[in-house]
Parts: sequence; structure tokens; C-alpha cells
Amino acid sequence: MAKSGRAVERAGDTDVIILDKTGTITVGNRQATDFIPFEGHNAREVGEAAFLASWHDDTPEGRSLIRLAYEDGYIPKELNALGVSEVYEFSASTRTSGVKISQGTGFMLPKGDKSGRERGRLRRKFEPHQEAATSIAEDETEIIKGAPDAVKKILHTVPSNYDQLVNQISSAGDTPLAVTRNREAVGMIRLRDVLKPGIKEKIQSVKVMGIRPVMLTGDHPLTAKSIANEVGIDEYKPEAKPEDKYEIVMREQADNRVVAMIGDGTNDAPALAAADVGLAMNSGTQAAKEAANMVDLESNPAKIIEVVMLGKQLLMTRGAVTTFSIANDVAKYFAIVPVMFASTLPQLKALNILGLGLNTAVLSALIFNAVIIPLLIPLAMRGVRFKPTSTMTLFIKNALIYGVGGVIVPFVGIKLIDILLVSLGA
Repeated sequence: MAKSGRAVERAGDTDVIILDKTGTITVGNRQATDFIPFEGHNAREVGEAAFLASWHDDTPEGRSLIRLAYEDGYIPKELNALGVSEVYEFSASTRTSGVKISQGTGFMLPKGDKSGRERGRLRRKFEPHQEAATSIAEDETEIIKGAPDAVKKILHTVPSNYDQLVNQISSAGDTPLAVTRNREAVGMIRLRDVLKPGIKEKIQSVKVMGIRPVMLTGDHPLTAKSIANEVGIDEYKPEAKPEDKYEIVMREQADNRVVAMIGDGTNDAPALAAADVGLAMNSGTQAAKEAANMVDLESNPAKIIEVVMLGKQLLMTRGAVTTFSIANDVAKYFAIVPVMFASTLPQLKALNILGLGLNTAVLSALIFNAVIIPLLIPLAMRGVRFKPTSTMTLFIKNALIYGVGGVIVPFVGIKLIDILLVSLGA
């Protein structure tokens, strides 16, 4: 849903597309595939910690952690206490989440409670980096999971192979997730996402048209590099925060570039409002939808690429029709003007290369004009078919097809109509 036709047309002039990795380039449904312990710990400890930290996490990622731990048989003994645990909810500033469990205060959870709707009897919004959450009593257990660099800041001791394991997982294009128990690193979780079908070809099409794709992701730099290389994106920003979108939009516009971007959160609203083409998800916040000049009712982040392609097709169609119309008018007047003024300027007779009749030339041109204009309507409605290519290539193609065609068609059409009128005795 476009709020103005100008927004769609502007999409055709796009120079830079800002893309989120998760949900746009990848499916956005990362799944846990492996529990990797640090020295002195085992996979069971990692699985149990992941289970506890994810119990209140209803995202696909959180559910995959619980499912993997359950399938591996890693059900923690603190399960009964989760109902009254204090919850560290995920935030963009800390990039961590988890729980604090008081020992001996548990109760049996409702049977069949798989949806998580009755999980949080006591949900307090803590951030592990805040002073209120840094003290851990002897009868409490704190489980934290999150981005490795964020978790590293709250550890009492960093394992010697911490960075090595992070780099190993990230280099494979997967996402590492660190898990701690009482500020001691227990292990890493490997999260795996898959590319969206056809996204590599779409990115290539955008690049062929001279549009630069820029990928934003909160992932580790090595993960971002692996994904970017796989889809053919040269520019990317890892460990990106929401405000980075706005900064990139303003920087690109300062260089007189047309910027298109997507967003769905309140933090995205400033960047969506600043971008020349802002596409908000219908499932996003009201602030994002009000700031953007387009809203995708299907909430498909990859739609921004299709919007740019549509805008490019609109520009090509308008250019083709305009080129044909101008060439058509020039040829038409070149055909009839020598005949119209031949009586006053005899030397113009030499320019009557079509040999049009004195009494039928203007009538032939009028009839041709009445026929050709309705024939352009289907072209304008259907649009010009084009394969993604450079702007100069498209310009030359349009000039040859619709420019030269706009000159030849009137000559042929007017001459045939003139022959018909003469044969009818006009």
C-alpha cells in the first residue's frame, strides 16, 4: 500500500537499498543445532542452561533451544522453579536475556503447558548489566544467554578459547550464542539460518541495475561476512543497532543518493521517515507505519527489492511511451508539413518523400493519430518488459526500439492510410 504514487516512482531512482539480514536475506527462523561446552563443562550443562534461559522466550529461536534440549534429554532440575523466576527480558542495548531462579521456591507447572502462556508468574524486567541485577545470592541461580561480545562483559572469567569458538562458529556462517550460569561461561549454542529462495539472484539483479545493497545485522562480523559473501553483498555492518539505519540513510543522502529501506519497529521510524523510499511491515509498530511512505500488507521484508524493481519498470514504461510519442510526433509532422506548404513554397515538394496526396495528407495523419493513441494504452497498462541491466543499456535499448520505431511507424502508417483514401476517391 503506497501513500503516494511519487513514492513508487522514486523507488525506480534508488541508488542504495538498506537490507536487514534476518527476515530479508535469510528466512529469519534461526534454529539451534548444537550445544558446545567450554573446558570443564559438558553438553548437558549447556543444554540445561539453554533450556532455563529460553523458557520465557516465545520466539522461534527460543523454542528451538527448548526443543533441542528436550530432544537431547537435557531437562534441568530447576524446572519446577521457573514459574516464579525473575526474567531478564531481551533488549537491544544489552543483547542478552535469561532468568534468575530462587532455589526451593518451585511448584509444579500446569500439565500440558507448552505454549508458554502461563509461564511467567513473576516477570520482572531486568537487564543483567544494571546494578540491580549484578548481585547473586547463594540460594539463587542466574542463567544468561546472548551475543558473545555482550555476555563477555559480564563474565567473572573468560575461557581461553572463548573468542576462538566464536570465530569458528561465525566463520561457518552460523550465529554463536553464549550461555552463562552465575556469570561463569558454560558454553556456546550454534544457531543456523537459511537463505531465502532466490535472494541471491535478486541481489544480483539489483547490483546489475547499478543499485548498491547494504546489509545490516546484529550478528558477529564473521557471520555477517560469510552471509554477505554468499549472496554477493559487498557492504555490510555487523553488530548493528537500530540507530545505525538512520545514520546510514543520512550519510548516503548527504552524497545525493536515493535511499530505500525497510523497518518494522519504533526505533526504525526516524530512518523510515528520512529515507526516500520507506517500506514498513504491516505487522510492525504504528510509529513505523506512519513514518514510512509504503506499508507491506504481507509483512515480507524482502518486498523492498520487488518495490524497487516495480519502480524501475514504471520509469522504463514511462520513458518508452514518452520516447515513442515524441518520435511519432516529429515523424508525423515531417511527413505532412511539406505537403501543407507546397503551394506557397514549391521547394518543399522535394521533402514529400512519401508522395502523399495534397488533399489526403492531413486527413491520413489525423486518422493515424486516432488509431495509434489507443494502441499505446495497453503498453502503458502492461508495462515494458525488461531484464535487470544498467541504466545506460536500458536507455540505448529504448532509444533504438521506441525511438526508431516511433519514426518508422508513422511513415508506414500514414502512407498506407493515404493509399487507401486515394483508392476510395478522397
